[in-house]
Amino acid sequence: MEGMGKAFYLKIVGIVLGVGIVAFLGFLLFSRAVYRFGLIGGVVIVAGILMLIAWRYDTKQHHKYDDEE
Repeated sequence: MEGMGKAFYLKIVGIVLGVGIVAFLGFLLFSRAVYRFGLIGGVVIVAGILMLIAWRYDTKQHHKYDDEE
């Protein structure tokens, strides 16, 4: 493990903290949605948000492949 320096461990700590913050915000969003709209409504809202993220990612990938041709 001598090859891994300080920068590597700082990146790992940053990634872990970032994932933790995103997970906390996701749980907070889901719990608020469940409180307001019930379990089915919360699942529908979270699924809708995830579908929007997937659509945006797919659109970017589609444009990337169009530029290669």
